[in-house]
Amino acid sequence: MRQMTFALLSLVGLFRGELFAQNNVRTLIAQDNLSLDYPFLYSVSLPCRISYDPSLHFYYYNYTLINRKNNKGNVWIFEIDIRRHSGSIIYDTLGLQFANSFEETLFKRYYPPAINAVESVGFPQLPSLNWDVAIAHNSVANFGVDTLLPGPGSSVNGFTMMSKALPGIRAFTAYPDFNVYEFYPDIDQDTTATQDSIYNVITSYVDSMQNAVNYHGWTIGPTAPPLDSSASSWIDTLISYKHQALSLGWIDNQGVANSLDSKLDNAGNRLVAGDTAAARNILNAFVNEVEAQNGKHLTSEAYALLKYNAEYLIRKLP
Repeated sequence: MRQMTFALLSLVGLFRGELFAQNNVRTLIAQDNLSLDYPFLYSVSLPCRISYDPSLHFYYYNYTLINRKNNKGNVWIFEIDIRRHSGSIIYDTLGLQFANSFEETLFKRYYPPAINAVESVGFPQLPSLNWDVAIAHNSVANFGVDTLLPGPGSSVNGFTMMSKALPGIRAFTAYPDFNVYEFYPDIDQDTTATQDSIYNVITSYVDSMQNAVNYHGWTIGPTAPPLDSSASSWIDTLISYKHQALSLGWIDNQGVANSLDSKLDNAGNRLVAGDTAAARNILNAFVNEVEAQNGKHLTSEAYALLKYNAEYLIRKLP
């Protein structure tokens, strides 16, 4: 269990022994406000480089956790959304690998009940034994560390997630090491409030603190395609991914973005006209341009997102 949860339960236990006035709690919380001394995470990055093994049909998602210098807290946990979209392919677990037997045991315990809710993923590599990872109840891959937490200005690499699901845009959340005992306001004893009212006030306040200091961002993660996707609909998916990659800064040149758009539009028109051979040639040219711009005007995220999803469509064409 995480520190925040322990602290909250301990506080509630304390208040069950000694009741405090709800208005006193509200007053002291209001005075405390959201202190600038809290371990705010203003900017955290989770860049991802992806490789594909065509013989095993696995994508390998290699992450680096970057805690920017302007942050005030050490990163304790980060979570990547791996929820399975309704109507998408459910991939098997054959060939999944894990960094150690403990991680494999966690997967075997938590994945079967969640098979319809999350993508099938393995975790073949972690930075060290200080880190662990598990599929959490809110359909995320939860990476946590117990010691040597990365502080502001530091980074950690060596996080690998594997899946047969294609790269898609995924949300991630980073949580700081937040010991509420260091910041929680003193509360004077009183006996005029009920236990439940105190619990509700404290829970609401701790939740607001926790949400305020966390960081929410975007990365790439496993995303299975729909079972019934057509070639034309997958062109639309590629166009959407390209637009999102541009808005997220993963494509930094409008001319390159326009050129990629043009190829996707042309491929879509050829598919509508029934000219599969021409569509295939245009999509191959699209992949070639993506590869040529990798590391120039396309980040590793944009590269993987566009290349592997385009190649998936090419393989599906008759």
